[in-house]
Amino acid sequence: ENVVRMFDLRCCDSPSVTMQFDEGCNVVKFRPNAAAPTFAVGTDDKVVRICDLRKATSGSTADSTAESTVTYRYALASAAKASPVSSLCWSPCGGKLLVNYREADIALFDCSERVYQERERSFLGEGSGLAKRDGREVATRCTVSTYSGRRNTDTCCKEATFVFDGTCVASGGDDGRLGIWSLAGALRASVIADKSIVNCVAPHPHLPMFATSGIDSDIKLWGPGAGSTDDDSDGDADEQRGERVGREARWERLVFGLSPTAHSNNPPLRVADDAREAVRRAAKLRADGNACVSRKEYASARHAYAQAEELLHWVPPNTTLRREQRTLLLAIWSNSALCNLTLGAWREAVGQSDRVLSVQPTSAKALFRRASALLELAELDGASRDVKRLLELEPSDQGSVRLSKMIERALTLERRREASTFRRMFASTSMASPEGEHESE
Repeated sequence: ENVVRMFDLRCCDSPSVTMQFDEGCNVVKFRPNAAAPTFAVGTDDKVVRICDLRKATSGSTADSTAESTVTYRYALASAAKASPVSSLCWSPCGGKLLVNYREADIALFDCSERVYQERERSFLGEGSGLAKRDGREVATRCTVSTYSGRRNTDTCCKEATFVFDGTCVASGGDDGRLGIWSLAGALRASVIADKSIVNCVAPHPHLPMFATSGIDSDIKLWGPGAGSTDDDSDGDADEQRGERVGREARWERLVFGLSPTAHSNNPPLRVADDAREAVRRAAKLRADGNACVSRKEYASARHAYAQAEELLHWVPPNTTLRREQRTLLLAIWSNSALCNLTLGAWREAVGQSDRVLSVQPTSAKALFRRASALLELAELDGASRDVKRLLELEPSDQGSVRLSKMIERALTLERRREASTFRRMFASTSMASPEGEHESE
């Protein structure tokens, strides 16, 4: 009916405001954190209108000219690329609006009044009043980003929404895939989320997780992958570029590991209080393990470290707890490698050192312990690479120099054994050759 109706459920069942539009109205979203009661309307004419409820005519039966309530209009730069609006989503702060079009890409508009008026003046010239603007032409200059890379032709009810505290954009496609984009428009992940079509994406308001649904008869819950907690670069990003940018960079990396939360390898999500308690208990177990190491009780120490690591198998809810978790895990992995090396568990020592080096590639202790374990496993090429890297980092360390000499001697002996084996093999082949096969001298 091209009508938007507003209901005040506290006083009556009939609409308190009725607004008649010229085009079909597909979606209405109130603006969060707005000083005035404003809302966005997506219509079939490919334009998004921002309306001010204060300009609407009150009364249960009174119709209001909808265009009189419109304060801003937003449309894609090329009308040919646009199509009717199917969903709207405001950013958490209410400053930007995410618009999903049928049979087209997703667009992000900057809806701040200052930006709109600046773009209007640059288009119409100084002195032009708001009432004289051409809404479509002005609004096209407010586009922040567009998000492409999905199929969107079969259904008209797809949603696009902000996820991960407004740092990424998510939407489904006709190929059954869930797409995740950075705010700048880069496609960060595309994962299978439905056998046919993904229509709906619903983020959790606080935790790093969201739900998807489509043609399948189930709802899927998604969260960060298990491997993401080993990344060390987000801490530097937080310090150098600010907390907000650090969160955005971290979530973009976590998106690469998306998988259904029912998967057994995925770490569970933890709220802040539970995570802090887990960190406290893990720190105590780590201290117990360190005490066992000082008494040379390496088996007991390894057991304590394993218990501490198990307590830290979760997705951190904030940056502070993420740093505490990572610091503890690095110490636990490093000390576990020492225990395994002392107990002769060479392969386990290599695995623990690998985990440390995946986060801190320049860890001298991890390089030394992995090289020592690889030497015991007779994997001399890997040991040689590690010790060369170690000597580049600490050329004067006597332990590293001794380890390098041991690996070099082992490599020399291996080359001699290989040469001796080849000589015996060739001699055996020569003796087995029939007479007359080789030319005489």
